[in-house]
Amino acid sequence: MKKYPDSEIRGERSSHPENTEQEEKKRELFFTEKAKEKYELLTGSQKTFIDRELDDLKSKEDRQDSHQDNAELDQKIIFQKDGTNILVTDILHDEYRKSDEYQEAQTRMDEMNH
Repeated sequence: MKKYPDSEIRGERSSHPENTEQEEKKRELFFTEKAKEKYELLTGSQKTFIDRELDDLKSKEDRQDSHQDNAELDQKIIFQKDGTNILVTDILHDEYRKSDEYQEAQTRMDEMNH
């Protein structure tokens, strides 16, 4: 199983000078191939919420959870902790682009643009 570092999946995250204390406590985040592929399938708003959850995961104190939920968008991050490393093993989300609503919206947009 290949591990992908956070910076390879989401790019370099900006750091704010006022958060230097928190920066020291942050954990390293890695993704499995499966989680990487699912992250790349996220739509804009889904990715925004997942990014927030991942940032929270990196900076929060030790918790016993093995997943992080976002009920509003029906998303879940499945992960494992190993010391200061967090391995994201799966990202569960509603595949909005495959939904009937999305397909209908795409058809309407295509018709409007032609």
